[in-house]
Order: sequence, then structure tokens, then C-alpha cells
Amino acid sequence: MREPSDDDCVTELRPDLIERVVTLFGRKGWPLPGQNLGRPREASTFRRFCEMLRQLSQSEREMLLQLTADFLYCPLGGYLASLHRALSSIPPDAFGDSAEVLFVPLLAPKDYGKAKSGQAVAYHAMASRAEATVLANKSVQAANDPRELTGKFGTRSSCQIIFCDDFIGTGDTADEALQAYRQEFRAAGDQVAVVCLVAQRDGWNRVKAQAPIYCDTIRSKGITDAEAFEDPAVAKELMVQIEARLGVAVDYRFGYKQSEALVSMERTPNNTFPVFWSTDKVDGAPWPAPFPR
Repeated sequence: MREPSDDDCVTELRPDLIERVVTLFGRKGWPLPGQNLGRPREASTFRRFCEMLRQLSQSEREMLLQLTADFLYCPLGGYLASLHRALSSIPPDAFGDSAEVLFVPLLAPKDYGKAKSGQAVAYHAMASRAEATVLANKSVQAANDPRELTGKFGTRSSCQIIFCDDFIGTGDTADEALQAYRQEFRAAGDQVAVVCLVAQRDGWNRVKAQAPIYCDTIRSKGITDAEAFEDPAVAKELMVQIEARLGVAVDYRFGYKQSEALVSMERTPNNTFPVFWSTDKVDGAPWPAPFPR
């Protein structure tokens, strides 16, 4: 049996709705049918999005289209440009007299030893030292794991520690990572900051209370803080209906801890509304999430 094509998924949708989706994808710069551009993961996003709309009521479709208009998709190929912008936002004198700069992945203790996106960001940041004014005339290195702060980099002095991640949602991970650093890894001459590509505002505020944080993009809640919805309560009720059909667990309704995120990085964070990433079965078939985890 052949795989369904992008054309298959649109035949049951009205032409005017298909045109709206095409326009939306074009505006977002997402691949349209026949434009996979060598990115296999993205090639079927259009098909899954249309299939998702097909399973929604008219009012639910309108709500999802409105949310998608504000959706941020930043795959791995966009990380470097986003990181450059984040590093460029750091004032030239922010690191004072620190002779060394050490980029460290923002990892909670439970994730030590695991492959995480913060590691890639840390190494990209180290490689960006030539373009970042704040790193001029400093010794710049990257750690693979916070535990190297008492191992490989245990003899450091006058060092600027910069914890790195691609996305900060609730700030839970950052809080655990910074607490572990203060308790186990801090050296007398350290200064600390955090750099991330994208953050939810609640998480950003939580980190900011503990350390300077530099971020390319700060995101608000998709429904609660959106000006586009005349009545957010109606939009929320529609989302409740959809999530009930998906059987979303309590902790993940409206995204983890109700983050209401509209973000997909190289991997979609669970802070994003599950309708965009959950592939749990509905009526015996996997939900056609456009940005599956």
C-alpha cells in the first residue's frame, strides 16, 4: 500500500480552507506539498496538519488556525542564527573582569550523562566566540556536563559560567540545574548567567530571579496572553474539548503545567499544547500531530 500523499489529505477539505492553510504555511516558511527541501521530518507536516483540521469542528479549526499563526518552529538548522542573536544581546561589559568563559549545558541532575540539546547549544556558543563581542579577549571553552565543573574545569579562576539550553518552559529544569550548581559545583571566582534560544515568559522570569538570562525569543501563553482572541474563555473551552478527545493527562493539559506554549524546537517541548505533538490514538488511530514528539 502506498503512503498517503499531501494531495490525499486535502481532498476532503473545502478549497477555501486548503488555500488558507497554504497561505499560512507560506507565511511561516514551512514546506508546502512538493517542497520537502531535503528535510524529511518536515515533508509531511502539511499532510498531518490538514488531517488534523479534518478531524475538528469548524469552531475548533478556527481556533487552531489562530494558534498556528503564532506558532514558532525552530529546528536545528535555525539554532546557530538564534544563538548569535542571543549572544549579541549580552552587553559588552556584562562579564566584567572574568578571564575565562565556560559554556555549560543547563542540565538537571537526573539528566547528567544523557544527550540533551543544551550540549549542542553550549558547543555552538563556544564556536561563536569570534562573532560575539562579549567573548573578545577571553578564554572560551565548553563543558559536556555540569560535573566537569569539579573535574576537567575544577582548577578554574575568575570564570564566567554560562548555562545553555535551546528552550526554557516552566523553569523547573533551570531551577534544578542552578540549585545543583550552587550546592556542588560553584567556585569562589565564578559568575553565572544563562543563555537560551527560546523561553516562555514565566520560565524566563523564574530564571531571571536567580541569574542574568539572555534569550533570543521570549514567548507568552498562547491563549491566556493572546490579543487575537476576542474571548479567550471560548478558545480555552474549545481546547478542553479537543484534549478530552485526545485523553490528555492532567499534568499536560494546555501543555506541561499549563504553559500554553506554541513552540517546536528540534524536538517539540511538552510545554506546547498537546494537540500539536500528541500521537495518542483517537478512535483507534494515532492523532495526526503536525509536530510530533
